[in-house]
Amino acid sequence: MMIVTLGYTDYVVQTKDALTLLEILSNSEKFEDRYVSKEDKGNTTGEAYHTYHVYENDAVVNARVITNEKYRMAKLAGKPIKL
Repeated sequence: MMIVTLGYTDYVVQTKDALTLLEILSNSEKFEDRYVSKEDKGNTTGEAYHTYHVYENDAVVNARVITNEKYRMAKLAGKPIKL
């Protein structure tokens, strides 16, 4: 088992799947949809609009091994209680 971190979230996946996921993400590009309101600075059109962007994936994706014992212990603990 491996823990894959995407953004601020950790996911537990089988090692084979984690390696596949990391390979896919290393070949991916980022997509971003930006909304520009009428009031935004730099908006010279006076109208609201969207811009679309595709660019190099510079995201950091981490992966680390989790032992079977730690996985079973965490699974038994379940979802943490918010304090």
